Amino acid sequence: MNMAHFANRMWYGANLIRWRRFREALKSPLSAQVRILQSYVNRNADTLFGRKHGFSSVRSIQDFQKAVPLTTYEDYVPFIDSIGRGASDQTTADRVSRLMPTSGSSGAIKFIPYTNRLQAEFNRAIGPWIVDLFKRFPSAMDGPAYWAVSPAICHSGETGWTVPVGFEDDTKYLGACLSRLVGQTLAVPTGVRHIQEISLFKFITLAFLLAHRNLSFVSIWHPSYLSVLLADLAAHLDTIIGCLQDGRLRLPHDLDGSILPEIHSAWKRDRSRAKELAGIDVRQWNALWPKLSVISSWGHGASQLPWTESARAFPSTVHQPKGLIATEAIMTIPFRNRFPLAINSHFFEFIDDTGRILTCDQLKVGSEYEIAITTGGGLYRYRIGDRVSVNGFVASTPSLVFVGRGALVSDICGEKLSEAFVAKCINKALAGTLKGKVNSARLIPERRKGVVGYCLKIQLKAPLNGETALIERRVEIALKKNPHYALCVRLGQLAPLRVEACRFPRCENDTAISKKPCIFGEY
Repeated sequence: MNMAHFANRMWYGANLIRWRRFREALKSPLSAQVRILQSYVNRNADTLFGRKHGFSSVRSIQDFQKAVPLTTYEDYVPFIDSIGRGASDQTTADRVSRLMPTSGSSGAIKFIPYTNRLQAEFNRAIGPWIVDLFKRFPSAMDGPAYWAVSPAICHSGETGWTVPVGFEDDTKYLGACLSRLVGQTLAVPTGVRHIQEISLFKFITLAFLLAHRNLSFVSIWHPSYLSVLLADLAAHLDTIIGCLQDGRLRLPHDLDGSILPEIHSAWKRDRSRAKELAGIDVRQWNALWPKLSVISSWGHGASQLPWTESARAFPSTVHQPKGLIATEAIMTIPFRNRFPLAINSHFFEFIDDTGRILTCDQLKVGSEYEIAITTGGGLYRYRIGDRVSVNGFVASTPSLVFVGRGALVSDICGEKLSEAFVAKCINKALAGTLKGKVNSARLIPERRKGVVGYCLKIQLKAPLNGETALIERRVEIALKKNPHYALCVRLGQLAPLRVEACRFPRCENDTAISKKPCIFGEY
Protein backbone atom coordinates (compact mmCIF):
# COMPACT_ATOMS: atom_id res chain seq x y z
CA MET A 1 0.00 0.00 0.00
CA ASN A 2 1.53 3.35 -1.05
CA MET A 3 1.61 6.32 1.32
CA ALA A 4 -1.06 8.27 -0.59
CA HIS A 5 -3.46 5.33 -0.51
CA PHE A 6 -2.88 4.83 3.22
CA ALA A 7 -3.38 8.55 3.96
CA ASN A 8 -6.56 8.66 1.85
CA ARG A 9 -8.00 5.71 3.78
CA MET A 10 -7.11 7.40 7.06
CA TRP A 11 -8.81 10.60 5.87
CA TYR A 12 -11.86 8.58 4.86
CA GLY A 13 -12.04 6.96 8.29
CA ALA A 14 -11.58 10.26 10.11
CA ASN A 15 -14.62 11.69 8.31
CA LEU A 16 -17.06 8.81 8.83
CA ILE A 17 -18.62 10.40 11.92
CA ARG A 18 -19.19 13.67 10.03
CA TRP A 19 -20.76 11.68 7.18
CA ARG A 20 -23.17 9.94 9.58
CA ARG A 21 -24.14 13.21 11.26
CA PHE A 22 -24.71 14.87 7.90
CA ARG A 23 -26.99 12.02 6.78
CA GLU A 24 -29.05 12.46 9.96
CA ALA A 25 -29.25 16.24 9.54
CA LEU A 26 -30.57 15.80 5.98
CA LYS A 27 -33.71 14.23 7.44
CA SER A 28 -34.60 17.24 9.63
CA PRO A 29 -33.01 20.29 8.02
CA LEU A 30 -34.99 22.98 9.83
CA SER A 31 -34.18 21.48 13.24
CA ALA A 32 -30.47 21.49 12.32
CA GLN A 33 -30.71 25.11 11.19
CA VAL A 34 -32.48 26.28 14.35
CA ARG A 35 -29.78 24.68 16.52
CA ILE A 36 -27.00 26.34 14.53
CA LEU A 37 -28.62 29.78 14.61
CA GLN A 38 -29.30 29.62 18.35
CA SER A 39 -25.68 28.64 19.01
CA TYR A 40 -24.49 31.72 17.08
CA VAL A 41 -26.84 34.05 18.94
CA ASN A 42 -26.04 32.65 22.39
CA ARG A 43 -22.29 32.60 21.87
CA ASN A 44 -22.03 36.08 20.34
CA ALA A 45 -24.55 38.03 22.43
CA ASP A 46 -21.80 39.98 24.19
CA THR A 47 -19.89 40.96 21.05
CA LEU A 48 -20.08 44.48 19.67
CA PHE A 49 -22.31 43.25 16.83
CA GLY A 50 -24.45 41.13 19.17
CA ARG A 51 -25.12 43.97 21.60
CA LYS A 52 -25.95 46.36 18.77
CA HIS A 53 -28.56 43.96 17.39
CA GLY A 54 -29.99 42.64 20.65
CA PHE A 55 -28.89 39.03 20.39
CA SER A 56 -29.77 38.47 24.05
CA SER A 57 -33.48 38.84 23.16
CA VAL A 58 -33.43 36.57 20.11
CA ARG A 59 -35.39 33.33 20.66
CA SER A 60 -36.37 32.31 17.12
CA ILE A 61 -35.57 32.70 13.45
CA GLN A 62 -38.22 35.42 13.23
CA ASP A 63 -36.63 37.31 16.13
CA PHE A 64 -33.26 37.09 14.44
CA GLN A 65 -34.62 38.39 11.12
CA LYS A 66 -36.27 41.35 12.86
CA ALA A 67 -33.14 42.19 14.84
CA VAL A 68 -30.56 41.91 12.04
CA PRO A 69 -30.97 43.40 8.56
CA LEU A 70 -29.55 41.73 5.47
CA THR A 71 -25.88 42.72 5.15
CA THR A 72 -23.11 43.06 2.59
CA TYR A 73 -19.33 43.17 2.97
CA GLU A 74 -19.33 46.95 3.33
CA ASP A 75 -21.25 46.58 6.61
CA TYR A 76 -18.30 44.67 8.10
CA VAL A 77 -15.39 46.84 6.95
CA PRO A 78 -15.06 48.78 10.26
CA PHE A 79 -15.29 45.54 12.27
CA ILE A 80 -12.70 43.81 10.07
CA ASP A 81 -10.26 46.69 10.36
CA SER A 82 -10.58 46.53 14.15
CA ILE A 83 -10.12 42.75 14.09
CA GLY A 84 -7.02 43.14 11.94
CA ARG A 85 -5.55 45.53 14.52
CA GLY A 86 -6.07 43.00 17.29
CA ALA A 87 -9.51 43.88 18.70
CA SER A 88 -11.61 40.98 19.97
CA ASP A 89 -15.37 40.44 20.42
CA GLN A 90 -16.28 42.47 17.35
CA THR A 91 -18.64 40.21 15.38
CA THR A 92 -17.66 36.91 17.01
CA ALA A 93 -16.53 35.78 20.45
CA ASP A 94 -14.13 33.32 18.79
CA ARG A 95 -10.55 34.33 18.10
CA VAL A 96 -10.00 35.36 14.49
CA SER A 97 -6.85 33.51 13.46
CA ARG A 98 -6.67 34.75 9.85
CA LEU A 99 -8.18 37.25 7.49
CA MET A 100 -8.75 35.49 4.19
CA PRO A 101 -8.43 37.62 1.01
CA THR A 102 -10.87 37.19 -1.84
CA SER A 103 -12.22 39.34 -4.67
CA GLY A 104 -14.44 42.21 -3.59
CA SER A 105 -17.75 43.54 -4.82
CA SER A 106 -17.28 47.29 -5.03
CA GLY A 107 -13.57 47.15 -4.24
CA ALA A 108 -10.73 45.03 -5.58
CA ILE A 109 -10.35 42.81 -2.54
CA LYS A 110 -12.11 41.91 0.68
CA PHE A 111 -10.93 40.10 3.83
CA ILE A 112 -13.04 37.42 5.49
CA PRO A 113 -12.53 36.61 9.21
CA TYR A 114 -11.52 32.98 9.74
CA THR A 115 -12.02 31.20 13.06
CA ASN A 116 -11.68 27.65 14.39
CA ARG A 117 -15.48 27.49 14.45
CA LEU A 118 -15.69 28.39 10.76
CA GLN A 119 -13.01 25.77 10.06
CA ALA A 120 -15.11 23.14 11.84
CA GLU A 121 -18.13 24.20 9.77
CA PHE A 122 -16.19 23.65 6.54
CA ASN A 123 -15.09 20.23 7.79
CA ARG A 124 -18.68 19.26 8.61
CA ALA A 125 -19.41 19.57 4.88
CA ILE A 126 -16.10 18.56 3.27
CA GLY A 127 -15.94 15.37 5.37
CA PRO A 128 -19.28 13.96 4.13
CA TRP A 129 -18.36 14.86 0.55
CA ILE A 130 -15.04 13.00 0.79
CA VAL A 131 -16.67 9.90 2.30
CA ASP A 132 -19.40 9.92 -0.37
CA LEU A 133 -16.77 10.42 -3.09
CA PHE A 134 -14.59 7.52 -1.92
CA LYS A 135 -17.60 5.27 -1.41
CA ARG A 136 -18.82 5.86 -4.95
CA PHE A 137 -15.37 5.93 -6.58
CA PRO A 138 -13.01 3.92 -4.34
CA SER A 139 -10.22 4.02 -6.94
CA ALA A 140 -9.97 7.79 -6.31
CA MET A 141 -8.13 7.01 -3.07
CA ASP A 142 -5.61 4.61 -4.67
CA GLY A 143 -2.96 7.18 -5.52
CA PRO A 144 -1.83 10.78 -5.02
CA ALA A 145 -4.13 13.74 -5.65
CA TYR A 146 -3.79 17.24 -7.02
CA TRP A 147 -5.70 19.91 -5.12
CA ALA A 148 -6.02 23.42 -6.54
CA VAL A 149 -9.14 24.45 -4.65
CA SER A 150 -8.61 28.19 -4.90
CA PRO A 151 -6.15 30.47 -6.67
CA ALA A 152 -3.40 31.82 -4.44
CA ILE A 153 -3.95 35.52 -3.86
CA CYS A 154 -0.86 37.64 -3.46
CA HIS A 155 -1.70 40.56 -1.20
CA SER A 156 1.14 43.03 -0.93
CA GLY A 157 -0.85 46.03 0.29
CA GLU A 158 0.02 47.57 3.64
CA THR A 159 -2.76 47.05 6.19
CA GLY A 160 -1.09 47.76 9.52
CA TRP A 161 -2.80 44.63 10.87
CA THR A 162 -1.40 42.19 13.39
CA VAL A 163 -3.70 39.33 12.34
CA PRO A 164 -2.13 37.22 9.52
CA VAL A 165 -3.61 37.44 6.02
CA GLY A 166 -4.26 34.17 4.17
CA PHE A 167 -3.06 30.57 4.54
CA GLU A 168 0.13 28.99 3.23
CA ASP A 169 -1.83 26.31 1.36
CA ASP A 170 -5.38 25.06 0.85
CA THR A 171 -5.03 22.10 3.23
CA LYS A 172 -4.81 24.53 6.18
CA TYR A 173 -8.56 25.09 5.78
CA LEU A 174 -8.97 21.61 7.30
CA GLY A 175 -7.03 22.24 10.52
CA ALA A 176 -3.63 21.06 11.70
CA CYS A 177 -4.27 17.29 12.01
CA LEU A 178 -6.23 16.83 8.80
CA SER A 179 -3.84 19.18 6.99
CA ARG A 180 -0.88 16.92 7.78
CA LEU A 181 -2.84 13.83 6.77
CA VAL A 182 -4.04 15.26 3.46
CA GLY A 183 -0.53 16.60 2.81
CA GLN A 184 0.62 12.98 2.50
CA THR A 185 -1.69 12.51 -0.50
CA LEU A 186 -0.50 15.47 -2.58
CA ALA A 187 1.26 15.08 -5.92
CA VAL A 188 2.45 18.71 -6.03
CA PRO A 189 4.26 20.39 -3.08
CA THR A 190 1.97 22.84 -1.32
CA GLY A 191 4.37 25.77 -1.63
CA VAL A 192 4.20 25.75 -5.44
CA ARG A 193 0.92 27.70 -5.38
CA HIS A 194 2.80 30.77 -4.08
CA ILE A 195 5.15 31.02 -7.08
CA GLN A 196 4.22 34.33 -8.71
CA GLU A 197 6.22 33.92 -11.93
CA ILE A 198 3.54 32.20 -13.96
CA SER A 199 5.71 30.26 -16.44
CA LEU A 200 7.67 28.73 -13.55
CA PHE A 201 4.49 27.93 -11.65
CA LYS A 202 3.03 26.13 -14.66
CA PHE A 203 6.25 24.24 -15.44
CA ILE A 204 6.80 23.00 -11.88
CA THR A 205 3.16 22.03 -11.42
CA LEU A 206 3.13 20.15 -14.73
CA ALA A 207 6.42 18.39 -13.92
CA PHE A 208 5.17 17.03 -10.59
CA LEU A 209 1.85 15.96 -12.11
CA LEU A 210 3.59 14.09 -14.92
CA ALA A 211 5.95 12.43 -12.43
CA HIS A 212 3.01 10.64 -10.79
CA ARG A 213 1.74 7.87 -13.05
CA ASN A 214 -0.75 6.80 -10.36
CA LEU A 215 -2.43 10.20 -10.01
CA SER A 216 -5.98 9.23 -9.09
CA PHE A 217 -7.85 12.41 -8.13
CA VAL A 218 -7.78 16.03 -9.31
CA SER A 219 -9.67 18.90 -7.69
CA ILE A 220 -9.50 22.25 -9.49
CA TRP A 221 -11.62 25.39 -9.37
CA HIS A 222 -12.34 25.63 -13.10
CA PRO A 223 -12.22 22.93 -15.79
CA SER A 224 -10.11 25.12 -18.09
CA TYR A 225 -7.28 25.18 -15.51
CA LEU A 226 -6.04 21.67 -16.35
CA SER A 227 -6.16 22.50 -20.06
CA VAL A 228 -4.04 25.61 -19.41
CA LEU A 229 -1.39 23.49 -17.69
CA LEU A 230 -1.39 20.82 -20.39
CA ALA A 231 -1.18 23.38 -23.20
CA ASP A 232 2.58 23.56 -22.45
CA LEU A 233 3.02 19.79 -22.49
CA ALA A 234 4.76 19.51 -25.86
CA ALA A 235 7.15 22.36 -25.06
CA HIS A 236 8.27 20.93 -21.70
CA LEU A 237 7.92 17.16 -22.03
CA ASP A 238 11.51 16.41 -23.11
CA THR A 239 12.91 18.53 -20.28
CA ILE A 240 10.69 16.82 -17.70
CA ILE A 241 11.65 13.38 -19.03
CA GLY A 242 15.31 14.31 -18.61
CA CYS A 243 14.66 15.51 -15.05
CA LEU A 244 13.03 12.18 -14.19
CA GLN A 245 15.94 10.27 -15.68
CA ASP A 246 18.64 11.95 -13.59
CA GLY A 247 16.57 12.91 -10.52
CA ARG A 248 17.29 16.64 -10.73
CA LEU A 249 14.55 19.16 -11.49
CA ARG A 250 16.04 21.76 -13.84
CA LEU A 251 13.98 24.95 -13.94
CA PRO A 252 13.64 27.09 -17.09
CA HIS A 253 15.03 30.04 -15.12
CA ASP A 254 15.94 30.97 -11.56
CA LEU A 255 13.40 30.84 -8.77
CA ASP A 256 13.92 33.04 -5.73
CA GLY A 257 12.56 32.30 -2.29
CA SER A 258 12.24 29.59 0.32
CA ILE A 259 10.22 27.26 -1.91
CA LEU A 260 13.34 25.83 -3.64
CA PRO A 261 14.36 23.34 -0.91
CA GLU A 262 10.80 21.95 -0.74
CA ILE A 263 10.67 21.51 -4.51
CA HIS A 264 14.06 19.85 -4.90
CA SER A 265 13.59 17.51 -1.94
CA ALA A 266 10.22 16.37 -3.30
CA TRP A 267 11.55 15.58 -6.78
CA LYS A 268 12.56 11.94 -7.30
CA ARG A 269 14.32 9.98 -10.02
CA ASP A 270 11.96 7.66 -11.90
CA ARG A 271 13.49 6.22 -15.06
CA SER A 272 10.58 3.88 -15.76
CA ARG A 273 8.18 6.83 -15.72
CA ALA A 274 10.55 8.78 -17.97
CA LYS A 275 10.55 5.91 -20.46
CA GLU A 276 6.77 5.66 -20.33
CA LEU A 277 6.31 9.39 -20.96
CA ALA A 278 8.71 9.25 -23.92
CA GLY A 279 6.34 6.86 -25.68
CA ILE A 280 3.13 8.84 -25.07
CA ASP A 281 1.36 10.86 -27.76
CA VAL A 282 1.19 14.38 -26.26
CA ARG A 283 -2.21 14.86 -27.90
CA GLN A 284 -3.70 11.98 -25.87
CA TRP A 285 -3.93 13.55 -22.42
CA ASN A 286 -5.87 10.62 -20.96
CA ALA A 287 -2.80 8.41 -21.53
CA LEU A 288 -0.74 10.50 -19.12
CA TRP A 289 -2.56 9.22 -16.03
CA PRO A 290 -4.19 5.84 -16.72
CA LYS A 291 -5.48 5.61 -13.13
CA LEU A 292 -7.04 9.08 -12.93
CA SER A 293 -10.43 8.24 -11.45
CA VAL A 294 -12.15 11.58 -10.76
CA ILE A 295 -11.76 15.22 -11.80
CA SER A 296 -13.68 17.60 -9.56
CA SER A 297 -14.32 21.12 -10.87
CA TRP A 298 -16.99 23.72 -11.42
CA GLY A 299 -19.62 22.27 -13.69
CA HIS A 300 -22.36 24.86 -14.06
CA GLY A 301 -23.04 28.12 -15.85
CA ALA A 302 -20.11 29.58 -17.79
CA SER A 303 -18.05 26.45 -17.09
CA GLN A 304 -20.12 24.25 -19.41
CA LEU A 305 -17.94 24.56 -22.53
CA PRO A 306 -14.57 23.89 -20.84
CA TRP A 307 -16.30 21.16 -18.80
CA THR A 308 -17.30 19.44 -22.06
CA GLU A 309 -13.78 19.84 -23.44
CA SER A 310 -12.27 18.31 -20.30
CA ALA A 311 -14.68 15.36 -20.46
CA ARG A 312 -13.67 14.81 -24.08
CA ALA A 313 -9.96 14.90 -23.22
CA PHE A 314 -10.37 12.42 -20.33
CA PRO A 315 -13.18 10.12 -21.51
CA SER A 316 -12.55 7.34 -18.97
CA THR A 317 -12.41 9.72 -15.98
CA VAL A 318 -15.46 10.67 -13.91
CA HIS A 319 -16.09 14.42 -13.98
CA GLN A 320 -17.83 15.49 -10.79
CA PRO A 321 -19.24 19.03 -10.53
CA LYS A 322 -18.25 20.79 -7.34
CA GLY A 323 -20.64 21.99 -4.73
CA LEU A 324 -21.02 25.70 -4.11
CA ILE A 325 -18.15 26.95 -1.98
CA ALA A 326 -16.71 30.38 -1.27
CA THR A 327 -14.16 31.88 1.08
CA GLU A 328 -17.03 32.94 3.35
CA ALA A 329 -18.93 29.64 3.50
CA ILE A 330 -19.58 26.22 2.02
CA MET A 331 -23.14 26.10 0.74
CA THR A 332 -23.62 22.76 -1.03
CA ILE A 333 -21.68 19.53 -1.54
CA PRO A 334 -21.86 16.69 -4.08
CA PHE A 335 -23.72 13.89 -2.27
CA ARG A 336 -25.77 10.96 -3.60
CA ASN A 337 -25.69 12.43 -7.11
CA ARG A 338 -27.26 15.66 -5.87
CA PHE A 339 -26.05 18.89 -4.24
CA PRO A 340 -27.73 19.15 -0.83
CA LEU A 341 -27.40 22.26 1.28
CA ALA A 342 -24.55 22.02 3.80
CA ILE A 343 -27.29 21.86 6.35
CA ASN A 344 -25.25 21.48 9.55
CA SER A 345 -22.47 23.92 8.62
CA HIS A 346 -24.05 27.41 8.63
CA PHE A 347 -27.45 29.08 8.87
CA PHE A 348 -28.98 29.80 5.46
CA GLU A 349 -31.73 32.08 4.21
CA PHE A 350 -33.09 32.40 0.69
CA ILE A 351 -34.41 35.48 -1.08
CA ASP A 352 -36.94 34.87 -3.85
CA ASP A 353 -37.62 37.15 -6.81
CA THR A 354 -40.29 39.03 -4.88
CA GLY A 355 -37.91 39.78 -2.01
CA ARG A 356 -39.46 37.30 0.43
CA ILE A 357 -37.04 35.68 2.89
CA LEU A 358 -37.40 31.90 3.17
CA THR A 359 -35.78 29.13 5.18
CA CYS A 360 -34.58 25.83 3.76
CA ASP A 361 -37.89 24.01 4.43
CA GLN A 362 -39.83 26.51 2.29
CA LEU A 363 -37.98 26.10 -1.00
CA LYS A 364 -39.70 24.78 -4.14
CA VAL A 365 -38.27 22.62 -6.92
CA GLY A 366 -37.55 24.68 -10.04
CA SER A 367 -37.49 28.03 -8.23
CA GLU A 368 -34.46 30.32 -8.02
CA TYR A 369 -33.17 32.11 -4.94
CA GLU A 370 -30.36 34.33 -3.74
CA ILE A 371 -28.48 32.97 -0.71
CA ALA A 372 -27.83 34.83 2.56
CA ILE A 373 -25.53 33.18 5.11
CA THR A 374 -24.79 33.39 8.81
CA THR A 375 -21.52 31.72 9.83
CA GLY A 376 -19.12 30.97 12.64
CA GLY A 377 -16.75 33.51 11.13
CA GLY A 378 -18.98 36.36 12.31
CA LEU A 379 -21.05 37.15 9.20
CA TYR A 380 -24.79 37.59 9.75
CA ARG A 381 -27.49 37.46 7.07
CA TYR A 382 -24.70 38.14 4.59
CA ARG A 383 -25.73 38.42 0.94
CA ILE A 384 -22.98 36.42 -0.69
CA GLY A 385 -24.32 37.14 -4.19
CA ASP A 386 -24.87 33.57 -5.44
CA ARG A 387 -28.13 32.51 -7.04
CA VAL A 388 -29.25 28.89 -6.95
CA SER A 389 -32.05 26.75 -8.32
CA VAL A 390 -33.67 23.82 -6.51
CA ASN A 391 -33.32 20.60 -8.54
CA GLY A 392 -34.72 18.15 -5.98
CA PHE A 393 -34.17 16.92 -2.45
CA VAL A 394 -31.86 14.60 -0.54
CA ALA A 395 -34.02 13.19 2.24
CA SER A 396 -35.81 16.40 3.30
CA THR A 397 -33.01 18.83 2.40
CA PRO A 398 -33.11 20.83 -0.85
CA SER A 399 -30.51 20.12 -3.53
CA LEU A 400 -29.26 23.35 -5.11
CA VAL A 401 -27.38 24.10 -8.31
CA PHE A 402 -25.56 27.34 -8.99
CA VAL A 403 -27.20 29.45 -11.71
CA GLY A 404 -25.16 32.65 -11.52
CA ARG A 405 -24.14 35.67 -9.56
CA GLY A 406 -26.58 38.38 -8.60
CA ALA A 407 -26.15 42.13 -8.97
CA LEU A 408 -24.33 41.93 -12.30
CA VAL A 409 -21.26 39.91 -11.39
CA SER A 410 -19.35 38.11 -14.14
CA ASP A 411 -17.56 34.93 -13.06
CA ILE A 412 -16.48 32.95 -16.13
CA CYS A 413 -13.23 31.44 -14.83
CA GLY A 414 -13.29 32.59 -11.22
CA GLU A 415 -12.53 36.28 -11.80
CA LYS A 416 -15.61 37.63 -9.94
CA LEU A 417 -15.90 41.02 -11.65
CA SER A 418 -18.74 43.06 -10.19
CA GLU A 419 -20.47 45.99 -11.87
CA ALA A 420 -19.52 48.38 -9.06
CA PHE A 421 -15.84 47.45 -9.25
CA VAL A 422 -15.73 47.62 -13.06
CA ALA A 423 -17.44 51.02 -12.97
CA LYS A 424 -14.70 52.33 -10.67
CA CYS A 425 -12.02 50.91 -12.97
CA ILE A 426 -13.49 52.54 -16.06
CA ASN A 427 -14.13 55.87 -14.34
CA LYS A 428 -10.52 55.95 -13.18
CA ALA A 429 -9.20 55.03 -16.63
CA LEU A 430 -11.31 57.70 -18.35
CA ALA A 431 -10.48 60.48 -15.91
CA GLY A 432 -9.29 63.78 -17.33
CA THR A 433 -9.36 64.48 -21.05
CA LEU A 434 -10.59 61.00 -22.01
CA LYS A 435 -13.82 61.26 -20.02
CA GLY A 436 -15.23 63.92 -22.30
CA LYS A 437 -14.83 61.66 -25.32
CA VAL A 438 -16.81 58.64 -24.10
CA ASN A 439 -20.59 58.53 -23.76
CA SER A 440 -21.06 55.02 -22.37
CA ALA A 441 -19.20 51.75 -21.91
CA ARG A 442 -20.01 48.11 -21.42
CA LEU A 443 -17.81 45.17 -20.59
CA ILE A 444 -18.81 41.90 -22.21
CA PRO A 445 -17.26 38.45 -22.56
CA GLU A 446 -16.23 37.23 -25.99
CA ARG A 447 -14.39 34.24 -27.42
CA ARG A 448 -11.14 34.84 -29.30
CA LYS A 449 -9.31 31.93 -30.89
CA GLY A 450 -10.76 29.49 -28.39
CA VAL A 451 -10.02 31.64 -25.31
CA VAL A 452 -12.61 33.72 -23.46
CA GLY A 453 -11.72 37.31 -22.67
CA TYR A 454 -13.45 40.63 -22.06
CA CYS A 455 -14.09 43.40 -24.55
CA LEU A 456 -14.73 46.95 -23.38
CA LYS A 457 -17.09 48.46 -25.94
CA ILE A 458 -17.22 52.24 -25.70
CA GLN A 459 -19.62 54.60 -27.43
CA LEU A 460 -17.85 57.82 -28.34
CA LYS A 461 -18.85 61.45 -28.05
CA ALA A 462 -15.79 62.58 -29.96
CA PRO A 463 -13.15 60.82 -32.07
CA LEU A 464 -10.19 59.22 -30.33
CA ASN A 465 -6.73 60.27 -31.45
CA GLY A 466 -4.79 57.06 -30.99
CA GLU A 467 -6.02 56.75 -27.42
CA THR A 468 -7.61 53.28 -27.66
CA ALA A 469 -4.40 51.59 -26.53
CA LEU A 470 -4.16 54.00 -23.59
CA ILE A 471 -7.71 53.17 -22.46
CA GLU A 472 -7.01 49.46 -22.86
CA ARG A 473 -3.85 49.68 -20.75
CA ARG A 474 -5.43 51.81 -18.02
CA VAL A 475 -8.56 49.66 -17.65
CA GLU A 476 -6.59 46.41 -17.65
CA ILE A 477 -4.26 47.69 -14.92
CA ALA A 478 -7.29 48.71 -12.84
CA LEU A 479 -9.09 45.40 -13.40
CA LYS A 480 -5.98 43.51 -12.27
CA LYS A 481 -6.38 45.02 -8.83
CA ASN A 482 -8.91 42.21 -8.54
CA PRO A 483 -6.53 39.32 -7.70
CA HIS A 484 -8.71 36.61 -9.21
CA TYR A 485 -9.01 38.45 -12.53
CA ALA A 486 -5.25 39.07 -12.58
CA LEU A 487 -4.50 35.39 -11.99
CA CYS A 488 -6.93 34.19 -14.68
CA VAL A 489 -5.21 36.46 -17.22
CA ARG A 490 -1.73 35.41 -16.08
CA LEU A 491 -2.61 31.73 -16.34
CA GLY A 492 -4.13 32.19 -19.79
CA GLN A 493 -7.66 31.20 -18.73
CA LEU A 494 -8.78 34.69 -19.78
CA ALA A 495 -7.43 36.63 -22.76
CA PRO A 496 -6.21 40.19 -22.03
CA LEU A 497 -8.73 43.00 -22.28
CA ARG A 498 -9.63 44.32 -25.72
CA VAL A 499 -11.19 47.75 -26.40
CA GLU A 500 -13.57 48.42 -29.27
CA ALA A 501 -14.74 51.98 -29.96
CA CYS A 502 -17.73 53.03 -32.08
CA ARG A 503 -19.92 56.07 -32.77
CA PHE A 504 -23.22 54.19 -32.55
CA PRO A 505 -25.42 52.94 -29.70
CA ARG A 506 -24.52 49.35 -30.67
CA CYS A 507 -21.01 48.30 -31.65
CA GLU A 508 -20.59 46.33 -34.83
CA ASN A 509 -19.27 42.76 -34.97
CA ASP A 510 -20.57 41.93 -31.50
CA THR A 511 -19.10 38.51 -30.72
CA ALA A 512 -20.28 38.25 -27.12
CA ILE A 513 -20.80 34.70 -25.92
CA SER A 514 -23.81 35.79 -23.88
CA LYS A 515 -26.96 37.37 -25.29
CA LYS A 516 -26.80 40.29 -22.89
CA PRO A 517 -23.82 42.24 -21.57
CA CYS A 518 -22.37 40.81 -18.38
CA ILE A 519 -21.62 44.26 -17.04
CA PHE A 520 -23.05 47.54 -18.28
CA GLY A 521 -22.82 51.11 -17.12
CA GLU A 522 -23.02 54.74 -18.14
CA TYR A 523 -19.73 56.52 -17.43
